Amino acid sequence: MNVFRDDPDRGEQLRESQPAFIHYFRYISGKPIGMLGFNKALLEMLAMSSTRAAMPRHLPMIVEPKSWTGFRDGGYLSNSVPVVRLKGHDPQAKAYAQTAIARGDMAQVFAGLDVLSKTPWRINRPIFEVMAEAWNTGDAIANMAPENPSIELPPKPTEDDVSSRYKWMMEIKRLSNAKHGKKSERCFQNFQLEVARAYLDETFYFPHNIDFRGRAYPTAPFLNHMGADLCRGLLIFGRGKELGDTGLTWLKIHLSNLSGFDKASFEDRIRFVGYNLDNIYDSASNPLKGRRWWLRAEDPWQCLAACMELKNALESPDPRKFISHMPIHQDGSCNGLQHYAALGGDIIGAGQVNLEPGNRPADVYTGVAEIVKAEIAKDAEHGLELAKILREKVTRKVVKQTVMTNVYGVTFYGATRQIRRQLEDLYPDFPNTSAVNYGSSSYYVASKVFGALANMFKGAHDIQYWLGDCASRICRSLTQEQIETIARRAEGKSKTENQFRLTPLQSADDKKNKEFEAFISTVIWTTPLRMPVVHPYRKVADRRVSTNLQTIGIAAPSLSSPVDKRRQLQAFPPNFIHSLDATHMILSALKCTEKGLTFAAVHDSFWTHASDVDVMNGILRESFIKMHSENVVGRLAAEFRARYKGSMYLASVKKLSTVGKKIQKWRLQARLKPRFESS
Repeated sequence: MNVFRDDPDRGEQLRESQPAFIHYFRYISGKPIGMLGFNKALLEMLAMSSTRAAMPRHLPMIVEPKSWTGFRDGGYLSNSVPVVRLKGHDPQAKAYAQTAIARGDMAQVFAGLDVLSKTPWRINRPIFEVMAEAWNTGDAIANMAPENPSIELPPKPTEDDVSSRYKWMMEIKRLSNAKHGKKSERCFQNFQLEVARAYLDETFYFPHNIDFRGRAYPTAPFLNHMGADLCRGLLIFGRGKELGDTGLTWLKIHLSNLSGFDKASFEDRIRFVGYNLDNIYDSASNPLKGRRWWLRAEDPWQCLAACMELKNALESPDPRKFISHMPIHQDGSCNGLQHYAALGGDIIGAGQVNLEPGNRPADVYTGVAEIVKAEIAKDAEHGLELAKILREKVTRKVVKQTVMTNVYGVTFYGATRQIRRQLEDLYPDFPNTSAVNYGSSSYYVASKVFGALANMFKGAHDIQYWLGDCASRICRSLTQEQIETIARRAEGKSKTENQFRLTPLQSADDKKNKEFEAFISTVIWTTPLRMPVVHPYRKVADRRVSTNLQTIGIAAPSLSSPVDKRRQLQAFPPNFIHSLDATHMILSALKCTEKGLTFAAVHDSFWTHASDVDVMNGILRESFIKMHSENVVGRLAAEFRARYKGSMYLASVKKLSTVGKKIQKWRLQARLKPRFESS
């Protein structure tokens, strides 16, 4: 490319031909990695050019998406996407999905995706106008990134201590990354606002597809209802409905939830809105110049949208006749634990995750925190110093993330790190002695949390262990075809017997044999909606390609790639629960459409109009009961027995056991046999 620069001495413009791209090496984790960079002049040229060519192809649609009928037939009219998002272009998962579609097994999944895809949406214009005004100030209002983030750098250490200088450099690097992160976040938010501006006067739709577990996602990535608070605050349903007799009540409860007051009874939440009605009116009328009460909410933009909706409803001649476009959310109570409690028949755990009726919503995080605090108090009474320090420091916030992720397979080490982060954030002046410190405290609290969950969800933990054991056996097994091939090879011995036990040179056939003897069986199961789920976790070998610049490694996935046993084992219990969660959502979507409800979902959060919340809640319960009325675990066990029939898994056997002694005897005979034959 031609690069032009001004000569300050001659006052002339000089031209030079330079490469558009620059090849250089960057050290990452001690290894040199070849990189391609842009010429600075090319970056300047791109910055001044039109961004139309860089616009994404997959934006919200202004016509109804096509109904799904095939693997790549549905959703967008052009620029099609696959109905299943394949991880790493897994050929086995694609083959299973295409076969299921051809057999008609994915009909219910397709129908559910069509329900989600054909829900109409609009941009909430009053909220957009407030956002635009807030954006133009450049300030960090609500969750908007500031235009010029103010970051105070620490002073440079005066002493020549290596440790102090290293800590200072690491802090400078952290602050610099945070500043760049804010800049990237602001650029992304700007793009979201511009997409919203383009759709201000449109009714639009979000085509959906699913991941390999069956969870549904919008294919338009930048502006959708699964986004953060800024996106959700901008979106309302394209069709409105009268509030009716119960809609105003649910609108108030929704506003209370968005404000963070969501653990009280419904009556208390309604009273909370009444107490704050003056703040709500002020927020709706003067969002940026008033008292800014809405900024205290956990979800400020959604809270502001609810404030405006409630104000308009109350000021209308008859609130029951008010046409509301506001989506009302009904969130699951730790849905993963709900499924485990239902599978394991845990009565105590079911009460903690709202599967049992109660006057106010149960909160499993608070329940676990109370059990942990009681255990710590007992240890403190027995004189444990660590317990005395932690007695008043374990709160709901400390244990929440660990409780939430325990059902999704968090390891004890991971739980310890989660709790440590919370302790560091909440208590910066925590003791740091050999006996009492962040490390010992987080280990101690994590063990108490795991113990509390094991007692509350005993059946669930048994099922979780069984699922992990199934995955372990499957991933350490040889298929029937592999066993038959190995047996045939053993019967047809090589032409020259290796009587002297010499190590032969490795031939191409030997390499193929080793590949065929690898553990290639992955975990596969079928959801209650008859969708096949194929675990994509394999150890994919890199193929090296030499170029003029450097050698490039390209991943080459294949069905013969050995499975990643650790990831298969850790991922199966949570992915199985995710597939049940997705099934429940699809069943609920189909039933809601059958009843004439507008329906949207963010995994375990279900949305509809305020007037239809009671009907949707009934459908959600019925769908959950219907799914768990069947023997889900028994059906999975039967499927595994049929799918992996004839396979053999690698098991550890003690040497002194009966089986172990027989194996040792057989190995000795097999080792001596060639010598006897040669004599």
